[in-house]
Parts: sequence; structure tokens; C-alpha cells
Amino acid sequence: MKRMFITGLLATTLLAAALPASAGLLVHVYTNAGNSAMASRTADYAGIASVINYSDHGNAGYYSGDAAFPGGVLDNFGLSAIGWLDIATAGVYEFRSYADDGVQLKIGNTVLYSDNAYHPVQYRTGSTYLAAGKHAIEFLFFEGSVYGEVELEARAAGGSWKLLGAEGGVQTPATAANVPEPGSVALLGLAAAGLALVRRRKH
Repeated sequence: MKRMFITGLLATTLLAAALPASAGLLVHVYTNAGNSAMASRTADYAGIASVINYSDHGNAGYYSGDAAFPGGVLDNFGLSAIGWLDIATAGVYEFRSYADDGVQLKIGNTVLYSDNAYHPVQYRTGSTYLAAGKHAIEFLFFEGSVYGEVELEARAAGGSWKLLGAEGGVQTPATAANVPEPGSVALLGLAAAGLALVRRRKH
């Protein structure tokens, strides 16, 4: 069953400007979202992640060191991650996620990919030209039931894939001083696909 990602998200740059001083992405988790589309919800968890590499069943992806999902969630939840990319050299950059279930990646005002479906782990890939400097990034993920997993990677075109934020890869630098209230991030519309999350079978 599919759900549409909510359109008309708040400006990514405005949200990213409110991030904390530590490097990494600001992560919010929303449990049992139902049909509220997150517009009236506050997050059940908020924290900073140096990389997006989560699994609810151990080291299951391409990279080792999978962490449990923040807040101890397993089924029927959405996750948002916002921050900055620090681009040292202008050029075409590629991004991809390996996820079960759906994802959406937005850099600046450009959506690089959007996957509304429930499914076993799959890659979604997009690329864009980035000038040198900082660029706002917004990543959305949702999980229905059974296994959940997500990795977010980046590389300069033709380079080696690394987890976004990992040493030697595309970095997510320190930013502004204050953490936004979780409720303001909820207005991202991270209904991650409308998040009327329903249980479904995976093959």
C-alpha cells in the first residue's frame, strides 16, 4: 500500500538554520502517526546523529555498526533528519539510501528522490550539482512493520560511496546555536508518506 509524501514542506533552509552547534543531522522520530500528517504532532524523540545507519535487526545493511532506531521504535513510525552539507569542491554529487521502507531526500529546494512504498530494502539514488559551501538537507524515512532499515550515503561523482557524515566523505558540519522545538520540525509534514502507517506483508 502506498501513501503520498506530503507536499508544501516548510523551507528546509529555515529549519536547518536552527540546528544545534554539534556536527551531524537533527533527527526526530514520530511514533504511531496515524492520519495526522504530523502537522499537529510533536516528536517522540529528538537528537543528533553523525550518520544515518539504523536497523532493527542487527548489522543488516552494507555498512557495519548499525544502530537501533532512536527512541527504541520498531514499527509504525516516521523519522526526519535535517542539517547542512559542507561542500568543499563544486561539482555533481550523488546520494542514495538503502531502506525498508520509504524515503525522500531533499537538498535545498530540490527533491532528489521520493519513494512512497512499503517494501523490503531497496536503493534509491539521485544526483545534483552543488556549488562549494553549505546546502540544507532534509531526509525523511518511514517504517511500517516487520524489518526496518535505513542507510544514507553520498559521494562526489565517480568517487567512493560513504555514509553521509562519515570520515572522508561528504560532511554535515556544525551549525547554529539552538535546537528547534520538536513540534516545529513536525510541520515538515513528515507524514512520511502520509503516515497512516498500516501493517503489510513483505516478501
